[in-house]
Amino acid sequence: GGTLWKGKPDGSQWEVVNEEFQFRDRALLLIEKEGQERLLTMINKIVHYSDDDGQTWTAANGLQTSYDNWGDRREIKHLDGAIYMAVQEWDEVEWQSSVSMYRSLDAGENFTKIHNFGEGDLRDIAFTQAHHTDTFYLIERLIGQTKTYKLNTANEFELLHTSDLNLGDADANLAATMRGDSVWLYTYNDLNELFVSKNEGVTWGKISTLPAAPWSVGVYISPTNPDRMYMGEVECYRSENAGVSWQRVNGWGEYYNDVEFKLHADIMQFNEFKTAEGIPFLLISNHGGLSISYDYARTNRNIGMEGLNVSQYYSAKTLPANTDFVYAGTQDQGLQRAFDNDTNNILDFEQVISGDYGHIVFSDNGSKLWTVYPDGWVSYYDNPETGYLTASFDLISDHETVWIPPLLASPNPQDQQIYMAGGNVNGGQGSHIIELTAVGESIQTHQYPFDFKAASDGEVSAMEISPLNNRLWYAATTNGFFYYSEDGGNNWEQSFVLVPEPHYLYGSTILASQFDENTVYMGGSGYEDAPVYVSYDNGRNFAPMREGLPPTLVFELVANADESMLFAATEAGPYVYIKETEQWYDMHGMGAPTQTYWSVEFLADKNTVRFGTYGRGIWDFQIAEETVAIADNLQEDGIKIYPNPASSFISIDIKNSKDARVEIYDIQGKLVQTTALSNTNNRIDIADFTKGIYVVKIQLSDTIYTKKIVII
Repeated sequence: GGTLWKGKPDGSQWEVVNEEFQFRDRALLLIEKEGQERLLTMINKIVHYSDDDGQTWTAANGLQTSYDNWGDRREIKHLDGAIYMAVQEWDEVEWQSSVSMYRSLDAGENFTKIHNFGEGDLRDIAFTQAHHTDTFYLIERLIGQTKTYKLNTANEFELLHTSDLNLGDADANLAATMRGDSVWLYTYNDLNELFVSKNEGVTWGKISTLPAAPWSVGVYISPTNPDRMYMGEVECYRSENAGVSWQRVNGWGEYYNDVEFKLHADIMQFNEFKTAEGIPFLLISNHGGLSISYDYARTNRNIGMEGLNVSQYYSAKTLPANTDFVYAGTQDQGLQRAFDNDTNNILDFEQVISGDYGHIVFSDNGSKLWTVYPDGWVSYYDNPETGYLTASFDLISDHETVWIPPLLASPNPQDQQIYMAGGNVNGGQGSHIIELTAVGESIQTHQYPFDFKAASDGEVSAMEISPLNNRLWYAATTNGFFYYSEDGGNNWEQSFVLVPEPHYLYGSTILASQFDENTVYMGGSGYEDAPVYVSYDNGRNFAPMREGLPPTLVFELVANADESMLFAATEAGPYVYIKETEQWYDMHGMGAPTQTYWSVEFLADKNTVRFGTYGRGIWDFQIAEETVAIADNLQEDGIKIYPNPASSFISIDIKNSKDARVEIYDIQGKLVQTTALSNTNNRIDIADFTKGIYVVKIQLSDTIYTKKIVII
């Protein structure tokens, strides 16, 4: 999810370093700058550096440009006092992308372009430093050819050789190490054939065929023993003879019976380090955490077992029949459950079944649980408190909807059935709403006749039934059409306007009012239009509800008990809509992490709104009985920023202080304004700022505070 953590190599003392930003570009360097440690990473594809152990970050110069003109970036690398980064750039005149190399000579503070490789994308180049040398090599993939470059003493990329080695569709990849008195280069093609060059790319010889096609982790060579090599895809493989033969470290299924000592599926990165005593150790990151090995991956130990609370949740729901039980559908960590006895402690979750699960709903007065696996495998649990899978149904058809198809509970709590966004239960074409009913240890299906695919050329991405009228149904499609039915889902009419499109993995969200039969809310992708819309005529017409809500994607909407507030789980964070003010408000300021918030539910008995995040687990927000004005955001540290949200100015009151330095960053981490405050001037003009979320950094003497504000 992008939060920065630190901990001990034995797996203890994990703690959050920074969750104000999302560090999601898979790059992290620790270098020395004038005798001090400096961290480098990327925030929203721009290099940032930190000199205070990751607490605050400053964006590098020379790379800031509009996001629309920049493509994805590979990792940044440190070589002999310089920082290098490959950048994919878009030429609006030529209407094509090209790849350039940028370099920083001041530890990441400023970057300049040093080479352009011409038309292409980042899949076409790979670069690395050969172990035990100060030499920097780069490989460029061409059609039927491969170019090899070396960074020369003039800091220019010198073309060494153009060979007829054909990498095919495999991304450019390169590993290098010194063996004897020469550098050996390694690469592989789309046939998984591993090659070595002992003469800097002039000739290449085949070593072996890899047991699988490596993911972006590629092939990694041990710096302390070049005979030890590793590669990863779903599973991890190692070689003890420089790539001639390969052994699987363990099968992905072995993890579940030996979580601490087996590697989980999906290998993401290798890196080798040394202890203070000079003992080498290997770190292997994967979708089950972080594993450490002191014997070149022969044995591995998971050091992310406790305290590293980075669970990625698609759906977090509470059992209505017993609200002490909480369930989570996760990315790659299965369906999980926990017992919450109101101790306010962080909960330990049990994995009920492995895999990816989402859209958790309940039937039979909230006592039975349903969830769905990608591509339409629905699971039913008759005893979700302690039991395991009771029955399942697998939808196999031509037009299944988003990756994890939406499910919908029946509006009648006592019913045994739920609804699924199809698909076609008969196979073949069509997108229908499918009713699923649990009968003992089997699931019976009934398909409604209306074909949304034939009507709209899209698949069903969201469903809802009015709690006030169970014959009033709503549905949305993957291409932005909205439909309403007044006869219980048999016949449908199309709305007069397009509505937000869904997330390609999970769908969109519809919320019908529990007090007004005519009112229905719709949420989805709002990067071009509003993320949330409301209809007051049963879905025929819609009006935007964007005031206070930044351009974002809304995953789920719920309301509190009296519907005076709506809550939205969004890519930009947790939001609440106050009907009295007709405005959305950011809820980050209550101490929540900057994260993607994927699910939300309201627990009436606890007067609590519960959010599931994609990287920081589940967060509860308890609603205070006494309403506190959002503008009165006086924190325990004595700093008050108001108004928040704001549109033209903010004021900052600082208790017991005469002056302060204030820096304002946008959500991508770019510094947009610096101001010096005094006890006679505490007002900052923000009228020219773009709408969105900003981070305010306030420095008082040797202490730095950060706050979030929303500009509307």
